[in-house]
Formats: sequence, structure tokens, C-alpha cells
Amino acid sequence: MIERAVVRTVFRTEFDDLLPHGARLIAMPGGCDIGGGDSAGWGKGLTSPIWLENEGGVMFSDIGHHRRLLWVPGKEPVIAAIGGGAIGGTALDSQGRVLGCDWEGRRVIAQDARGEVVVLAEEFEGKKFGRPSAICLGRNGDIMFLDKNETFPPFAPGAPGQGRSGVFRIDAAGTVENTGIALSAPGGIFFDAPRSRLLVSETSAKEVWSFNVADEGRIDVAGALRLAQLEGEWKGAPHGLVADERGHIYVGGPGGVWVLAPGGQPLGILHLTASRVNDLCIGGGRLWMTTPVGIACVGCNSAAQTNRVEAPTVLRQPLGLRQAVERHAPELDRIIAREATITNYAWGEFFDDLGGGEDYLASCSLEGLIWDSRHNALLFSDIGNSRRMRLTPETGEFIQVNAPTGNTNGATFDHDGNILSCEQGARRVTRTLPNGERVVVVDRTNDGRRLNCPNDITVRHDGHIYFTDPFWNFGDGRTTDIGHAATWHLAPDGALTEFSGNWIVCNGLALSPDERTLFVNDSYNYHIRAFDLRDDGSVDAASERVHCELKGPGEGKPDGMKLDLAGNIYCGGPGGLWVIDPDGKHLGTIAHGATQTNNLIFGGQDLKDLFFCSWLSMHSIRTLIPGIPTVDAR
Repeated sequence: MIERAVVRTVFRTEFDDLLPHGARLIAMPGGCDIGGGDSAGWGKGLTSPIWLENEGGVMFSDIGHHRRLLWVPGKEPVIAAIGGGAIGGTALDSQGRVLGCDWEGRRVIAQDARGEVVVLAEEFEGKKFGRPSAICLGRNGDIMFLDKNETFPPFAPGAPGQGRSGVFRIDAAGTVENTGIALSAPGGIFFDAPRSRLLVSETSAKEVWSFNVADEGRIDVAGALRLAQLEGEWKGAPHGLVADERGHIYVGGPGGVWVLAPGGQPLGILHLTASRVNDLCIGGGRLWMTTPVGIACVGCNSAAQTNRVEAPTVLRQPLGLRQAVERHAPELDRIIAREATITNYAWGEFFDDLGGGEDYLASCSLEGLIWDSRHNALLFSDIGNSRRMRLTPETGEFIQVNAPTGNTNGATFDHDGNILSCEQGARRVTRTLPNGERVVVVDRTNDGRRLNCPNDITVRHDGHIYFTDPFWNFGDGRTTDIGHAATWHLAPDGALTEFSGNWIVCNGLALSPDERTLFVNDSYNYHIRAFDLRDDGSVDAASERVHCELKGPGEGKPDGMKLDLAGNIYCGGPGGLWVIDPDGKHLGTIAHGATQTNNLIFGGQDLKDLFFCSWLSMHSIRTLIPGIPTVDAR
């Protein structure tokens, strides 16, 4: 366990009665890719803790891995249940079944002790739900759940959603009805102790609402009451919430967890380093809370509501962590020594929030690795937190360098030592000067259309820039002006040229050692393409060809990519980080234990330390061949 002193803001003395001064936060150690997963853009992170009295701990959802974990403080987390989909919100019914909001299946399900899944609801008035996200039980056994009207990435399957964001009800007979509660961005949902009021948080307006519930379970929308407006100088918005037996409300909001009196008056804030609290529960004299990357608890004087539910069956399957270099060909021995081992620098910790942030889809991740030879340190982007971090490998220390960064994804140095950044949130490529000023390099096409979401970037020694520009929709309603994923060549004179638009998701790219070939991968075609470069830096589009495919067992898609001086390609793929020879032969895989390999870079004084990251972890391994130096180090 990891413990930290609690930092609080007290508005009323009643806060001290609920969260006493001197209480300490206890966090579950990170590891085993907890909070990661291969979610195909449907979401990842930790959510929906449920107190299990018989276990003395909580069961919570690890969305991207399609599993639920059990954590008892002082013990290692274990797998409690597998399957059911990318489960967000959960609750227990009177039979001990887990009720879940399946983000990927866009449905509400019930899963029993045998793992069998029953679909409770998946459409309304003949149309699929958008993204059911939170769920709770009423006093008559009826079910309330939130559905968010969100548009998913264009490569995700399924028809448009039913078109409303709000609260839906499944009655005891299984009939689905719209309660009439219409909120633009609902976050969490919970009943008060008598189950006579339904509490709902609204993320965009940072509000908590109360709705009266009739005896038969129907909602009195006309009697809606706005209980609280959560305002402050901190980052974050209301999401999950929970009410105790006496009616006090705990809700994630700006700066951490807000505690409200039953009437909505703010009593105080439990401050957290994370900018987003996904969900909460009360049990065992503790308040439990999940973020995108971790889970923690703190002692409190609130009692959980009394619920007559059966305890679910828990698998208690160990998580385990396998890290190894899988050797498929003897040539790999000349690239990575047999005694080489993986060094782990970060594994998703509650307190550092690396890989977390306010955004909850693909933008919560570590990316944009750059080796800073001047400081012998690794720079990288924490996309969801919109900040650039620095890791000093010798000490393992992480510090923030600058923020905000426009949710920068890929990055590299230009020939003057400035940082070029793909700001996927701001939809542009920028240059960061030594004084910290960010200058826009390109944000629109020659005919005025906005870029999609610039993703990765590389620079030739003579200043020619190449970058990928897929379209990611993070559920915020953004649209694409270009209409397809694109790859671009930006000449030193500012001329922008598209050289290929035939992609599902163009992602990582890298130059060959002689800078005459450009390699670009497609995450959803699972391959790497090659393009010839002319002497003037332009791309010979007619030379486009598939260099190799990255298909095989295991999770993970092509993403970050780099080459060494011998022309070997290192690229994320199924099962880990693939090592591929210049002819496209798969020599082996660095299995690091995380689902995805987002980005990588060669570093160290001799450029033989290969650093790589996943959604929320950072690692390295020693190689025998140096990587290609970035432009500023040539």
C-alpha cells in the first residue's frame, strides 16, 4: 500500500465529523496494466467500486481489460470476474448478479456467478443506446441508468445512438422507459438512503441535481432541484457520486472529492492529485474512489446505505505479470542481448496520475517520447493531463516541464533543438521555443480546412517534416473537415502536401537511416507501409507499398515506431513491442506486460537504451545497436 496525508479544504465544521483531520489516503500500488487495456477507443480506466462486506474490500471495473478486480488493502489485487464487455457503471442486484453498463456493446447487462450474461436493455424506440455509463437500483427492484449521446470514432462499429443524453429506467417487468431527465452531459447517478430522491451529476455545468421518486419508481421531473454548483480554481468536473445512510453526498468534482450536506451545501473538499474522480463508494468505515489510473480509500465516519443483496462470487485469479523478450529468430541476439531485462519506471499510480486526466477515451495516455541529450533525460507527453513531463532515468524522478500542451501526442526535436508537437486536442502542429513560447507551424490545409488530430511526427535533417493526421472523436462532438485520415509532408517553405489518404488509422512514422524511405503504420490494418522520398524531400506517392504486417496472438496495435542505425524497425504490435529486420521479418517481441505500446525512443549517452510507454506505464530495455539520433543531435 501507498499512504499519503490528506489535503483538505473545509467549508463547514461538519466536514471534520465526516472526514476527520489527520486521516490518510491509502492507494493500491499500480502494475499489471491495471487501468489500461485494448479498448479500441471505447474507454479505459478504473470505475464503479462496490463494497463487499464478506471480502473486506471493493470490487471495481477495469474497463479496457473487460474485467473486474478485487482489492483488499494490504493484499495484492486479484481478478474477481471476467467478461461482460467494457463495463463502466456497475451495481449488485438482490440475486448477487452484477448489473453493468457495457460501453462497447452499448447495452445494460446482468452477469451471474457463472459468468453468463443476460442483456437487460440495448435500445430505446428501436435505436441503440449511445453509451450507458452509470447505474443504480431503486427500492422496487427497478433499475436507473445514464445514457450519453456520444459519437464514437468512425472506425468503431454500430449505428448512431438513440439521440438523447439522460436517465432511463428498466422496471421490474423489463420495460425500458425514458424518465424525462434530460442533461447534456450526465456524469453519475445514485439514490439517497430512503430511495425517494435520485441524485444526478452533470459534468459540463458542474452541477448536482435531485429528483423526487414516486412510490412506483417514476421520476418527478417537474420537481427537479439543483442541489449544488461545484465551482473552483481546480481542474475536474462532477462524475461519480454516492450518498451515505444519513444523506451526505460525496461527488468527484474540481480539485477532488466534494462532500455535500443532504441539502446540497458544500461542507469541504478532499483534494486529490488526479484531475478526475471516476466513481466512489462507501464501506467498512472508508470512502473508496477510482480515477483513470488508480484506486484509493480514506477513513470516514459515513455508513453505507443498507442494501439487501447477495455477495457475488469472486474468482480470485492472480493478475500476474510476464515480462520477457520472445525470440523468434537467432538474428535478434545481435540486437538485444539474452541477458537484457526490462526496467519499469512507472506503472499507473494513484498519486502521480500519469496517463490519467480529465479526458476518458483514447486521450488518456502517455506518448510523445523525446530523448533530451543535453540533460540526459526523457521528455514525454501526458496527454489527458495536457502536460509534458521529464524522467531522469538515473534517479527515476518525474517532474512536470510545462503545461498545457494542447493534449500533445507525438513530438520530436527540429534541427534547431525546438520541440515540434502534434497537439491532437488543439488540432495543430506547434514549435515550442526555448523560452516556452508555442508557435503554430500548421493547423490548416492549403484550402483552409482544419487538420484532424495530428498524431506523430518526424523530421529530416534538411528540415522536411512528415506527420500523421488520423481523426479521433473523443465524444465531444468534433467533426472532420478533411473527411479521412491523412498523412502530410510539410516542406521548409511551408508548402503542405498530402501524400496518402488511404488509411483506417495512420499512426506512427519513422525515417530509415539514410532518410530515403519513410515508414508509416496503420493501427487497424495491422501493417507498416513504406514510401520512397525524393532528394527534394517530397514523397513519391506511387511508391506506396506494404512493408510488413503485424498480426499475431495477443492484444495491442501498431502505434509508436522507431528504427536503429542498422535499419531494424521497432514497433508496437500484438503482444508487445515488435523487432523487425530491414526486410520486414519479425525477429521477436519485447513482452512488457502492458496491452499497448504507444511510443518509443532511443536514449542514453550511446542511444542504446530503448524507452517505451503504454497508456500509463514507462519502461526501457538495453539494446546492442544505437538508435537513429534525432535531428538536434546530429
